[in-house]
Amino acid sequence: MVLKGIISNPNAKEHRSFQIVYLWEQIISINYPLPIIPIKSYWNFLLRNINKIGIFRSLFLCINKYFPVSGVYLFFNMVAGEKGLKIERLKNVLPVIIDFWIPDERLKNFYDYYSASKCLLITSREVYEHLKQQKCPIPLAHFPLSIPNENVVEKNIYHAKEIDFLFPGRKDPVFWEYIKEYEKKHPDIEYVYQELDGTIPYYISNKRGRLKDDFFSREGYIQLLRKSRITFYATPGMDKSKEANGFNQVTPRFLELLASGCLVMGRYIENPDTDFYNLKKYCPLVKSYEDFLQVLDSFCNPKWAEQHISTYYTYLQGHTTSSRIPILKEIMQKI
Repeated sequence: MVLKGIISNPNAKEHRSFQIVYLWEQIISINYPLPIIPIKSYWNFLLRNINKIGIFRSLFLCINKYFPVSGVYLFFNMVAGEKGLKIERLKNVLPVIIDFWIPDERLKNFYDYYSASKCLLITSREVYEHLKQQKCPIPLAHFPLSIPNENVVEKNIYHAKEIDFLFPGRKDPVFWEYIKEYEKKHPDIEYVYQELDGTIPYYISNKRGRLKDDFFSREGYIQLLRKSRITFYATPGMDKSKEANGFNQVTPRFLELLASGCLVMGRYIENPDTDFYNLKKYCPLVKSYEDFLQVLDSFCNPKWAEQHISTYYTYLQGHTTSSRIPILKEIMQKI
């Protein structure tokens, strides 16, 4: 099957969670190479209205499923779908599914939604293995997430660290409890955490109050990571406030933290995805406050920390976006 291009939402780069998708598209476009085709707003409008009228919806789905296509277009699908008509359902679209939270009892909806797809590119190895085990009727391929090449600095270049501890996303409640306990005996530490003003994130320091820098842009966010010495990472399923339905896929944030020269401690459940990214080596697993103190003791040893961080560059070379292109080409040969 021929890959003809990448379908892109030109407005997505205005939202921080989509900015990395925009970078993936640009790198794949240049290196594959492939043209980028912006989604036209009328396509979404048309699909929404077809979906409202039963007979048109049935006719559209029938044509979509059986009409022959000579090639497909890559599309980064932020969240796996179950209902409605959206562009990722088109037969000539090759969806790259980023987030998947669908429980087993609703998998039939998922199968119906993507029934016309030539193949589903699943970014999480955990989800990929799970869907294979559940005998997904749609062809599957593992297409792992990556770190944009531009975010990986040259080997032996180290960033000056100003912040002791950083919660880069939502505060993990367990790590938050640990840092508050640690602060009682070490009142001079500085930690920075995220809050939301509506949908816009901002950061607060326990020493300096609300930070005034622009962290909404990707550049500002990466600069914040580069200023931080020790960071906390938890896979989605560890956050009880999020409906992850037991899935603990590794997110790009883990790679961003390493690329920024941070020491990372984590809370996660070991699974095929954490194995694929070798989290155990680069992100010590913390299960108790005693573990927290033990890992922190290693992190505070300058010789150990420098040696540990020096291994990041080689590791990240295997997870850059450009390194995923041979995988994509191999997938296309098999479709």
